[in-house]
Amino acid sequence: MKYKHIVFDIDSTLIDTEYAVLHSLQETIKGLSGREIPCSELRFALGITGIDALKKLEIKDASYAIELWNKKMCSYTNTIQVFDFFFGNKFGHPCGCPCYSSPSSFSFASSANFTRSLPSL
Repeated sequence: MKYKHIVFDIDSTLIDTEYAVLHSLQETIKGLSGREIPCSELRFALGITGIDALKKLEIKDASYAIELWNKKMCSYTNTIQVFDFFFGNKFGHPCGCPCYSSPSSFSFASSANFTRSLPSL
């Protein structure tokens, strides 16, 4: 059977980027405003657009902030893992929480534009 289209959400469905997203956002905010916000208070940013998250954080220059956030995200690519729910392998998440994920054999290329560094499937 041939498929014409396949649609899925990679982030938080196939790959676990939570640690990278939250910590890079935390660094971005500190760099732009000097505010130190715990990751636990930034969890609202998961599942919404970066622009919306930055608006909620009252960051004025969202375009520059997104660029900076992308650059900071690249320094966390080593924490990104592929979820392994199907086999039930339990591995520790980089932040120490007991989530179900598996270390991946691939790594994301370091790039200023993180969204272009995803591997082809």
